[in-house]
Amino acid sequence: DKYYAEQKKQECHKEKVRAVAMAQVARERVRVTVNEHLNEKKYATQKLIEENKEIIQNGLRQVWQNRFNYLEKARERRALFLKEKSQKAAERLLVQNLNNERALLTRGLLKIDRLKKNEADLKEKSLIVKQKLKAEKYG
Repeated sequence: DKYYAEQKKQECHKEKVRAVAMAQVARERVRVTVNEHLNEKKYATQKLIEENKEIIQNGLRQVWQNRFNYLEKARERRALFLKEKSQKAAERLLVQNLNNERALLTRGLLKIDRLKKNEADLKEKSLIVKQKLKAEKYG
């Protein structure tokens, strides 16, 4: 009986030791599984962060490209506006110069007409004087 009780005790002890060892192995397996799962989550999160960074960088690049294109178009429009403005100013100046020249030409033509009229009047008077002189001479 003692032997049997001792054997039972040893078997019970062995069973406890085996159960403790299995529990430790199971605990270690759980710990390894949890760590693997956490590492997978960390990797997935890092990958997602990298993808999001790339998406954000592409978005920013697109925003800057759009801004650059807008500013370039604004510069072109301004340059075109200034060119048109100077062209209009040059046209106005040309029209003003033509008007001034036309006014001078008109004044000159009027002056020439007056001179011709005066000259014609003088010739007519001279002719009248010559005719009177002839008439006096023969008269």
